[in-house]
Amino acid sequence: MALALPQSSAVTLVKTDDGLERALQAFRSVLTEGQRKDLDAIKDVPDTNAVLTFTAELDAKRRTIKGQSIASRLYSILQCVRDFSSVVETFVSSNPQIAALVWGSMKLTMMEGHSQLYNSLWQSLEKEFAPDMEEIKNRRDHVNRELDLARTQAALRSQQLQLNEQTEASSFRDTMRRVTSQTNNTTKDLSEMIEKQRARERRKLLLSALSSHDHISPHRQNCKKRHGDTLQWFFQLPELHRWMAGDSQILWCSGKIGSGKTILASSVVNYILTEKKTPRELITFFFARFDNQNSLKSETILRSIVRQAIESASMIDDTLPLLETLISLDGLAANTLKRLVTKIAKEVDKLYIIIDGLDECEPVERRDLLNTLASLVALNGGIKLFLSTRDTVANEIRRAFASCEHVSIGRSTVQSDISAYVVSTIDTLLANDDLVVTDPSLIDDIKKALIDNSDGMFLWAAFQLREISSKANDEEIRKSLSRESLPKDLTETFNRALHRVVSSGKGAIVQKLLPWVTAAARPMTLDELQESAMIEICQVSSMPERKVNGIHRLSSWFQGLVDVDEETRSVSFAHVSIRHFFLGEVDPNLKLFSVDLDEADHYLGEICSTYLFFSDFQTALARRERPKPTIQPMDLARRAIADNWKLGHDLFQRSDRRTRSTSSTAVPVGMDVSKTLELYTRGDEDPGFERFQDSHLFLAYASSNCFFHTKAFSESKSRTWPLFHRILQHGHKLVMLPWTSGLGQDLDDLAMIDWVCAVAHAPLIQFISGRSARWRNKKKMLPPHVAEAFELPTVWNIYEDWTFLTDSGRVELAWNISCRGQKDALRILLNSVTGVHKEEVQELSLFVSAVSGHIKIVEILLPQVFNSRIGASYGFAGAALLGDFVITKMFMVAWSRYNGTNDCIEPALLTAIKNGKPELIKLFLDEFVSIAPSSWQKARLVALSYGRDQVVESIDQLEAELGDQLLGV
Repeated sequence: MALALPQSSAVTLVKTDDGLERALQAFRSVLTEGQRKDLDAIKDVPDTNAVLTFTAELDAKRRTIKGQSIASRLYSILQCVRDFSSVVETFVSSNPQIAALVWGSMKLTMMEGHSQLYNSLWQSLEKEFAPDMEEIKNRRDHVNRELDLARTQAALRSQQLQLNEQTEASSFRDTMRRVTSQTNNTTKDLSEMIEKQRARERRKLLLSALSSHDHISPHRQNCKKRHGDTLQWFFQLPELHRWMAGDSQILWCSGKIGSGKTILASSVVNYILTEKKTPRELITFFFARFDNQNSLKSETILRSIVRQAIESASMIDDTLPLLETLISLDGLAANTLKRLVTKIAKEVDKLYIIIDGLDECEPVERRDLLNTLASLVALNGGIKLFLSTRDTVANEIRRAFASCEHVSIGRSTVQSDISAYVVSTIDTLLANDDLVVTDPSLIDDIKKALIDNSDGMFLWAAFQLREISSKANDEEIRKSLSRESLPKDLTETFNRALHRVVSSGKGAIVQKLLPWVTAAARPMTLDELQESAMIEICQVSSMPERKVNGIHRLSSWFQGLVDVDEETRSVSFAHVSIRHFFLGEVDPNLKLFSVDLDEADHYLGEICSTYLFFSDFQTALARRERPKPTIQPMDLARRAIADNWKLGHDLFQRSDRRTRSTSSTAVPVGMDVSKTLELYTRGDEDPGFERFQDSHLFLAYASSNCFFHTKAFSESKSRTWPLFHRILQHGHKLVMLPWTSGLGQDLDDLAMIDWVCAVAHAPLIQFISGRSARWRNKKKMLPPHVAEAFELPTVWNIYEDWTFLTDSGRVELAWNISCRGQKDALRILLNSVTGVHKEEVQELSLFVSAVSGHIKIVEILLPQVFNSRIGASYGFAGAALLGDFVITKMFMVAWSRYNGTNDCIEPALLTAIKNGKPELIKLFLDEFVSIAPSSWQKARLVALSYGRDQVVESIDQLEAELGDQLLGV
């Protein structure tokens, strides 16, 4: 606010204080209310610092204004006013407020003047810069409008971007959802595929563990040999239709050798496959082959049948858990296989089982198989069993099956088939120029001669056609067709073929090949024969220049005695009768072609051992330095397990308990089999194995069958014994263990024992007999009816003092051998033990053989047991318990002949009375005088307790009649 000062002042100071007072009042009158309050607030006379304080206050009030300080420039005038106020105070002492008001007026005026000066300066600046400010304002407004527009546009752009982002995000989320869903589905599908693959691998492993036998190839080969118009008569037989559609469960076809039984069996398989009405009718089949030793075992046949049934019934997933459990528990014994077949048979309408060549199996294997099949048929009405065999096993078939449909394949039944075969084959030979004649009428003569003289044997007709085709002219053909010229039987036919071999100049190569074709563990291929046939024992390395040239002509070298399969290139005799011929029926003039099976088998073992140590394979051999003490020949076999497996469990840890000769200076082999085996891994996992196999085609056979062909090896007769000894002692990466299963790579000592006993491998039997072995349930190894009998605790307690439940290798071997009736293995076992251990094996083997029904072994052991005076009470009582009249009588006769003790017969007497079979009890009553009275007293008490009143009466009557004689007993 501006001060309203008068333009002129003509004030005259008459009285000093009055004038000042009036001036101050006039000054107050122009002040505003606020200014007057500020003036009144100044009461004191300024002190020396008042000017400094005032200038500081002025600067403080304009501190927001840029520029230098202005208040300091007023310092001089302000100092004058302050001084004037002091003078006023001096002269106007009566009114001291006047001096204060003078200072206050000056101070207030200065402040107001300062404000006016600032305002005037600022107003002049505003006027100066007003246009610019207006322009700036206008520009500011324009800028603000532009900013507002930009903000609006930015907001719209942002909204559009957000909308686009939301749209893209939504699309991306949809895409991600689809991708995620697809990924999840793909992952799920992949997981399912992996699980299915694992399940397939698991099924494959379990099924392979069940059976890896190729049952298809023999059937396929048989089908190739059948001529289209043959066997029509068989499919019209009422026996066949009763068997397929009626209540008959068994159809047995028998015939002489070479009558076409095997072709008939394959034709039955095809007929059922085409005639079966629903998928619930399953068909399984098996062809036992003379040239495949594994196919002649009852276990192999049963396992193959079970596997086919599981796969055909599409019950793999349902059956495999049970199969896996059973494999882990008992390794699939016969009882377990029957359980599996029974389970499948209950799920289907019909289960066909076709088995050919049962007569080729060993008697023990044949009996086991027939017993199992008979049990299956009795338990399952839906099982249809077809058997084709030679007539030689007729009694065994009839004993096993109470009733069955029977078709005999004789000359009359197959005559039409022989005619069709001869006609068809001659037409083919003529078309291929393999048979050439000048006189067309000679063709009919050939047909008639062969049909009339074949005697129902296709094989005979086939060889005559081959011989006729080799003739040079019609005259020779006519001479060969006369009754005198035609061979009378197959033996003469084969001898003629051998004469043609000699005349063709191929006798030497045929002799080299014969041991391989005759004694091989399986049919060998042409490539394997080409490399192996000319190897010499103890040869150092492979010699390609010795390989047989033109091996593909092998069948012609043998004049048709062997066949070569077109697909597998495997070589085998054209018929089992040809193998039998070479093993014993060769013409004396052709003895060089005769084959001794044992010698041939040993020769193959020598070649396999030689081959595995070729210098070609040195990089694949397992080497380990160790002390080499002098070793007894019997001790060498202990290394048989130290082969090529890494053992995951403890095996055979007990020290050798065999008695040794103290006179021997040889160092015994002190070894831990488990530690030895841990040094080696499987040979077929070595990368070098496949590399060598590509260039050494015999390696696969040699590595897998080395043990099979060395079962009769010994230091005295085997030239390659040092090499075999090296395999036993140090192992060999290229040698595979033949007893291994497909479920793992750990050595299974029980599987090894089964294999060793089955093939009667002498070195390994000698090894096991002196070691401990993993124990297994002995009762499960017995035949089913025997195992059931021994389920009764009161019965088993009779034998609880016997060391059945030990882990002795001798005990395991004795049980295994005796349960299966393997005489050769038992002979080796008895020769490998001495003293008390031999007596233990004899008595145990007698008991197991007696309850298992192996009459031949009982006959062998009874004299040994009674002569050794070690007793036979366990076997005697076991036979009586099972009610086996024949074996019980054998024990009774031996007891009487060898003056057996009363302790031997008493348990059998008491068991027979408990059994209650009259024919058994009569055997003992007939020996009443020979048995001690104390035993009859016990027998009388047992008869009373079991309610055998008739037995009590018989005992009392005999005591009364033979009282005097009893006193002398």
